[in-house]
Amino acid sequence: MNDCRKNIDERPSFVTQEIWEGYLAHWSTPEYVAMPKQGSKNMMSEKKGLEIYINKHTGGKKSFSSHKEMLDEKAGGPMSVNLLFNYIDTKCNDNVTFVNKRSRKFHEYYERRLEEMTQASPDVHVDEDERFY
Repeated sequence: MNDCRKNIDERPSFVTQEIWEGYLAHWSTPEYVAMPKQGSKNMMSEKKGLEIYINKHTGGKKSFSSHKEMLDEKAGGPMSVNLLFNYIDTKCNDNVTFVNKRSRKFHEYYERRLEEMTQASPDVHVDEDERFY
């Protein structure tokens, strides 16, 4: 319906005229018109502390597992979940420019915790994927 709403001049063939008029009436109410603005504002808001609610990524419609399979194949072996996260949550998949502050904060938090764990037990191998979850 999102595509239908974007092109309100053309009623889809699978929607009756009566239903279409109902949609148009609903989509033009002040409450409905305000919803995307509020949603955008909410998405861009920063919560206090390190809240792990990542709203954006650059993965498109592909699932994380599809991205992981593709990256595993490219790398010639399994990639860590952390590298997958960095690939999907950075602009142009550059692993540097995060899509938002939350993604960057999460990455910094994860890296800091991983370093603490490695320093605390240098002889023990830390499984990054287990640490991620």
